[in-house]
Amino acid sequence: IIGKYEMLDDTIQAYLDSGCFQPEQAAQFVENIKGFANLNEENPFATWLNQLTEILQSANINPEPVADAGPTPSKEIIEQKMQKIDERLGSLQKQKAKLGENIATIKDTIEKLSHFEELDIDLGDVAKSQFIKFRFGRLPTDSYDKLKYYKSNPYVLFFPCSTEGDYLWGAYVAPVESATEVDSIFSSLFFERLHLPDSVGTPAEARAALEEQLKTAQHQYDELSEIIGEFNHLNMDEYLQLYTQLKRSYDAFEIRKYATKYGDSFMLVGWIPEKDIDTFKKYIDRVDAIEYSFENPEDEKNVQPPIKLKNPKVFKPFEYYVEMFGVPDYDEIDPTPFMAITYTLLYGIMFADVGQGLILALAGFLMYKLKGMQIGRILIPCGIAGSFFGLIFGSVFGFENLLDPMYRALGFSEKPIEIMSSINEILILAVAIGVVMMILAIGLNIFCCLKRKQLGEALVSENGLSGLIVYIS
Repeated sequence: IIGKYEMLDDTIQAYLDSGCFQPEQAAQFVENIKGFANLNEENPFATWLNQLTEILQSANINPEPVADAGPTPSKEIIEQKMQKIDERLGSLQKQKAKLGENIATIKDTIEKLSHFEELDIDLGDVAKSQFIKFRFGRLPTDSYDKLKYYKSNPYVLFFPCSTEGDYLWGAYVAPVESATEVDSIFSSLFFERLHLPDSVGTPAEARAALEEQLKTAQHQYDELSEIIGEFNHLNMDEYLQLYTQLKRSYDAFEIRKYATKYGDSFMLVGWIPEKDIDTFKKYIDRVDAIEYSFENPEDEKNVQPPIKLKNPKVFKPFEYYVEMFGVPDYDEIDPTPFMAITYTLLYGIMFADVGQGLILALAGFLMYKLKGMQIGRILIPCGIAGSFFGLIFGSVFGFENLLDPMYRALGFSEKPIEIMSSINEILILAVAIGVVMMILAIGLNIFCCLKRKQLGEALVSENGLSGLIVYIS
């Protein structure tokens, strides 16, 4: 696509609407021609999109585009909307963050004081002491036993308060003039000092007062969370509409990086499915002052067309696994159906339990519907397969004889397969399944090699015909 630079954004919007265009870096087609420049501008919508995504996630709203978001507004209008949201939510979120920090500080202080509740000493007096240094912390149990070697120093005394694992929590005291020497001795005994906060009263009294403060602060935090939650819920539709508009603007600007500029003109290159040419024309023709042409990909030897897997609906979830390892090339076989059948079959055999299989299928359904997790779609057939083989093996939540009355009602004397009395047969079956899968896999490789006209690879490689013969033998 070639046109005036000022029409670039309209062009991008048009082919985004078409839904069938995948851009390619245009610079690689003109890399030997002077005058072309890449567009590497910073995306102005990135900050807003991240900010709004955080707001949605903090409100437990799944940030996903909605269908009826309306036309994409200008940057100025988007900025105004984001400022409005920030003003309305900003003060509430700042209050909540401040309360959260206060709660964390109080909890930390309570945890510290809990180790010294046995001490009957006023912490306020400790803080004001001018002539005696107090050191609170913990000492390894074996180090406490070594204190007897320092009897010559009357200030090397440790007062334990509580025990935790291999440590004793407590304190030692020393006159100011002897503090450095005593600190050095306790340091050599691996004493870990803990700085207590400024408090009034004994550690037990200070802790009780702080627990009351914690209750008040937690109550305020919960109330504020409810207010923010209700506010976000009331404005959820507005948030999702703005998110959709922002995501669209962000994606459109990212596509600019695929374009190249020459003077006051631009060039865009990309791929569309051959069957969608008429659809693409309908959208791109609404943009003035541009020209476009379609070319056969075989004429371009330096770039490979993208690959879109086409499978029946029942196999489609397993494309997720195939794409993790890399999609097949045009002269290769799509392994999705083979993987879907074998994976589901083997999973069902290994996870053969009626109850657990149904729970797994339900969990997969909820994972996909509520969280959009692709792995959930795979767990549904796997769970169903597990339940099916559970019926054959007679297992329900690990109970092996729960279905015996059902088998007798159906005319069976016992369950179809008794695991404990058929171990050898099951092991032989497992090996047989493995052998069949290996043979099928090697056979698929031979077929792919022949399809690519790699006759030598198909006949004499380790995964070719010769390898297949050796394996079978």
